[in-house]
Amino acid sequence: MAASTRSLSPMESLPRELMWAIIEYATETVFDLRLASSLLKSHVDDYAVQRRIVGLVEKMDMISEVTWMEIKLFVRTCRASLLELRYKLLDHHEELIPEDCENARLSRTFFHRPNYVIAVYREPAKWLQNLPEWIGGKAKIVRIEQIHQTQFPFETHVIALLDQIRTKKLKFTNYVDDDFIHHLLTTHRLAQLEVLSIALRTMTDPKKFLLYLSEHVPAVQIYQILDRAISDTVPYFLGMRDFDWAPTFLEMCSKKLDKLSIVNLGLTDFLPIESSEQLRKRLPYTGKGIWFEASCTNYEQDKKYVENNHQLSVDSRDIFGNFVSVKHTSRIDEKFDNDVDITR
Repeated sequence: MAASTRSLSPMESLPRELMWAIIEYATETVFDLRLASSLLKSHVDDYAVQRRIVGLVEKMDMISEVTWMEIKLFVRTCRASLLELRYKLLDHHEELIPEDCENARLSRTFFHRPNYVIAVYREPAKWLQNLPEWIGGKAKIVRIEQIHQTQFPFETHVIALLDQIRTKKLKFTNYVDDDFIHHLLTTHRLAQLEVLSIALRTMTDPKKFLLYLSEHVPAVQIYQILDRAISDTVPYFLGMRDFDWAPTFLEMCSKKLDKLSIVNLGLTDFLPIESSEQLRKRLPYTGKGIWFEASCTNYEQDKKYVENNHQLSVDSRDIFGNFVSVKHTSRIDEKFDNDVDITR
């Protein structure tokens, strides 16, 4: 036994935990390490298929078309080899996307970074059921976009995946079914969620919905989707006309939420000067460092000053109109952006 041990290289002699730490530090080398020796190959493979592997997918997009759906996985360059190895090693990888499958396709593309695209043409549930395990059950950002009404239950597949994939940032864009968003967010577990961005047209009870979100999510962004049927001369937000939203926004910021962005570009009169002034006077005194920004009625001139360690301003942004903002001085440079730099 001693002779056998002496024949091992220094790296091969390392304990498994230390070997795994090295693999974690240099995941881009997993395929090279597997070629070094059978023992190192065993270490790498054991590491690659562990259930609690983290940081494989930075961002996952779920996009629906009329007759098919697409899953895009955005991966850091240094993690791409590990994701590919995990795909090959999992027992069910051939069931995920068989090579001769005409109903689904997995491809890898490069545009500054490795991306993996799963296009599903029939029976999405069959091809997506093993996806959560492949990517380690986590994605830092999940973006859901329904471009068209589909011929299959897209919402069902979204719920099924989100039940198995934990994420800190969730974003809905161009969504056509506001009732589904309401159902998903009021029934889905939000405990792990840190950032939520939603594009909405209307809500049955928008005030109740927003207050619910503010109890569970620290950062919320709401985009008002414009509807041609809505007159731009009527103050409007989430289905309500001539409603004073300032008290609701103040109540939201008194709960778990401390970062709120409201984008209502075509209907800025929903937040008149009186409401903007009420927010600017009271938000700096909530007892926490607030980051608040909302579309608002045009002011005659821009205003900017500091009160109780919060910068208060009304800024004109060309075609985007005016925004009233109240931001703690430590958070002035923060942006409300759900994307991350994954070029490395």
